[in-house]
Amino acid sequence: MLDKEREGIVVELCRKLIREQSYSGEEKGVAEILGDNMKAMGFDEVKMDRYGSIVGCIKGKKPGKKILFDGHIDTVPVTDPAKWIHP
Repeated sequence: MLDKEREGIVVELCRKLIREQSYSGEEKGVAEILGDNMKAMGFDEVKMDRYGSIVGCIKGKKPGKKILFDGHIDTVPVTDPAKWIHP
């Protein structure tokens, strides 16, 4: 469970991501938002490749297995905005 301060940070990040258009092939803005957030959180490395994919790395302090989180950041255009209740 998040405390109120952390919850506010997460909600604001989500708002920024939702406001940024990220159609397939146009994800650079969202990648920049995520990269800035990773840097602010203290990630050891943050890189964006030529395709707009963002990769962040946190170096572990102990030997052992590594964890990889992977996801997509692209969206598709709205087909009929008139049908949306919450645009």
